Amino acid sequence: MLRRFNRFVLTWLLRKGPKQSLCPNCNNTYPSPRTLPPYDLDGTVTCPHCQYRSSLLAWGKNNFRPKNRLGDPSTNLDDTSPSIEKPADSRITRIEAPDGSIAWNIPQTGRSGGLLFFAILWNLFSGGIFIFLLYGAISEGSQVLLPLLFMLLFVAVGVVMLYFGLRHKYATHLLGVSPSKVMLDRTFFGRKKRFTLPADAIDSVQMKEFYQQNYEPVYGIEIRGPKGKIRFGSALNDNEKQWLVQEIRNALHLTPTEQIVASSAHEEKARKAEQSRKTHRRLKVEQVGKVLTITTPPQGFQWAALIVGFAFIAFAAFVALGSSRSFDGFSTDDPISFVFELIFIFVPLLFCFVFITAGFSLVLLGINRSASFSTLVVTPGGAEWKKETRNKTREQRRLDRSKILDVRIERCPYEVNNVPSYRGEIVGPDFVLPFGFYCNPEKIREGAKAARSLLKLPDKQNPVNPVNPV
Repeated sequence: MLRRFNRFVLTWLLRKGPKQSLCPNCNNTYPSPRTLPPYDLDGTVTCPHCQYRSSLLAWGKNNFRPKNRLGDPSTNLDDTSPSIEKPADSRITRIEAPDGSIAWNIPQTGRSGGLLFFAILWNLFSGGIFIFLLYGAISEGSQVLLPLLFMLLFVAVGVVMLYFGLRHKYATHLLGVSPSKVMLDRTFFGRKKRFTLPADAIDSVQMKEFYQQNYEPVYGIEIRGPKGKIRFGSALNDNEKQWLVQEIRNALHLTPTEQIVASSAHEEKARKAEQSRKTHRRLKVEQVGKVLTITTPPQGFQWAALIVGFAFIAFAAFVALGSSRSFDGFSTDDPISFVFELIFIFVPLLFCFVFITAGFSLVLLGINRSASFSTLVVTPGGAEWKKETRNKTREQRRLDRSKILDVRIERCPYEVNNVPSYRGEIVGPDFVLPFGFYCNPEKIREGAKAARSLLKLPDKQNPVNPVNPV
């Protein structure tokens, strides 16, 4: 079931993905695949110009993720950078006053970054259960009071998310810089809130990471001084943010020596990644004579799946227990009451069924993953890969030496706990033999070098796909 769901998601992504792909080897473009290759993520996508083969995982990384994300020091602008022009599609208006004051009117963005949609779903679910429990509390008294109070926490979280989603989408901002102060007025449904800082005590104006969405940093503008900070603008696009940062700096007569995109978040992420690599699961690389064995241990995510799965089951049982008490007063005398009782009883039970199904699926996934590992055996004659669960071979592939094209290390298109993930790949015509996902990158490098040596591939000082070196 999980594999079918995975294939469904991947197929949907391919159909909704970019129409043109960029080859990392020759930089030519070609039509993107619209159907899954055999072996899914381990299947290969071939450039028709240079015949360069990438696994679908590597192809997704190169085509679904921006090549130069904000926060990368290579994208930061320094004192020698050219002036940034106002984006042509920007609706921000600039107003100048005779006394030298400058204001920027920032209209509604009309975007919430998915927060509003998620908040609506959350409130429909939690609000429905809360109304059901409230109905039970009115009819049964204190018997369902504790579940009602518990669900009130979920309703409160939903209301907060709904507020921020609406504010993100519909709030307007007026930013002003005068000789004496920096002022930001935020107007949301007629309610205005003002933030001020003294203009002569501003230390920095930068784009900083406010939060992450789908493992991608979302930046906003921060005006910081010793007496506080003003933060806004996360809903603007990146070009508008960079232009507005430059405008504010010029108005405050700040020297543009600091980077427009703050690299502190990038440096902190690099430091955490280095610490995390020390605790990554260890890839076992063993070579006896001309036989290299690379064993990738269980992924380590099984504990999270088990915890979330048991939490789903407990929550479903808790709600089902409250629903079952409503059967005691079930009456068919009044047709209208009968319909409402059916809704208030069976809708929560339906949600319980969904949560219990998801919970048991996660528990089974965690149990299976805890006993699952893969082994790659490399010899001068080729390589063989197999995946085992409880000493049973679930999947097996082999590549003869004549069919092995390359050995690479690829950065995965997603991160785990904000830490970059890598894996090694022995590339063949139709599929790759993977090893080392979410293992220590140094051990992956060691295994890749040993494999290249045994297979007598052209020596590389750094056997890594040059697009994303480790």
